[in-house]
Amino acid sequence: MSRSSKKTNMKSLLTRVILATAIAFAAVISANEANAQSPMSVGSSENVPGIQLKNITPFVGQHVTIFYVLATKPLISVNERQISVSEIRYLMTKPVSSAIVAVPPMKLQIVGFRPGFNYIAVVFHAQPNFVWMNADGGVPADPRGLTPQSASTTATHIMTFSKAQIEAIAARQGKPETITIEL
Repeated sequence: MSRSSKKTNMKSLLTRVILATAIAFAAVISANEANAQSPMSVGSSENVPGIQLKNITPFVGQHVTIFYVLATKPLISVNERQISVSEIRYLMTKPVSSAIVAVPPMKLQIVGFRPGFNYIAVVFHAQPNFVWMNADGGVPADPRGLTPQSASTTATHIMTFSKAQIEAIAARQGKPETITIEL
């Protein structure tokens, strides 16, 4: 093969590679634009039902913090409700002044393919500020900037619910905007 035919073949190959790359790049851009409308895109959110906690008279005078978190179940645990929190997506603390505490419905941001939450933890505690501490001693970043040195890690009662459990409760209750959880 002559030198000029090798150059021509190389140019032809290079042109095909550039063309294929441009087509692939255009396809990626098109797919990204299409995904901008998908529920998993940046800027989308998911609806979270409100929660009404009932029969909480034993905790009157304390505080309750509701954590909306991304968490996993530990491989080994003596408590089936134990979770290991990797990220706190949202939290709300309220004083317990009666037998009922209500948390309004909300929307939580979906980031990439991570949901707004996959667990809700309801924590009753005596001190006004509570910081989540995992069983292994790890502490996820608190959106309020609190640390175990600046707030309590002692809870009087903890309940955890997976997203599937929350959806099942909502289905049993006729999918209301606010679900009721009784102690």
